[in-house]
Amino acid sequence: MGLVYAHLLVCAFALRLVLVTDWRVLRGTIAAGELPQVHRQMIWLLAGLWATGATIVAVDLGGHFSDLAARPKLLTKLLCVTVLTLNGWLLGRWCFPRLAGGRLLGDAESLAVLACGGLSTAHWLLAAFLGIARPLQSRTLAECLGLYLAVMVATALMALLLQPLLRRAPGSVFAGAPRRLKPGMQAEADAALVASGKVA
Repeated sequence: MGLVYAHLLVCAFALRLVLVTDWRVLRGTIAAGELPQVHRQMIWLLAGLWATGATIVAVDLGGHFSDLAARPKLLTKLLCVTVLTLNGWLLGRWCFPRLAGGRLLGDAESLAVLACGGLSTAHWLLAAFLGIARPLQSRTLAECLGLYLAVMVATALMALLLQPLLRRAPGSVFAGAPRRLKPGMQAEADAALVASGKVA
């Protein structure tokens, strides 16, 4: 019970960080220099989820991992978390450095960065949903994967719709133009840059 509670707590903290960051991106109130710090926090939270989640699965299966084939919802959640982890690596290695570069991103480049961010949010929300959606336990693997693909298609469409809006939004990290924020926000952004090692 304690392990499940710890897993839920880490998930709650992670979802809060993801949703708050997304909201700030949409409002144009986050500086690109802050994103590496957010990413480091997400790495620790994701590691905590992997540790607690893998232990819960091992205990639940009693060490008989071959039984995973009969657990389509669990398989879908494992797929979701694996893609989330790989996408997180892509965000840190490819997306955030481009946003922090201070240059104007091309249409294709900004769409790719936005899609990666959207995939991250979608996978966090879907993983949390699969964790509590007991009715899906009776569904087949094809049905669970159908739900997964539907969410991915919806995420791609949302990225296509949001890209032109974010490109034109004042202060958006997707605009790529250097900008100054409000005094308090600028101080936070400068501190984040120093912490990330971008400036001496």
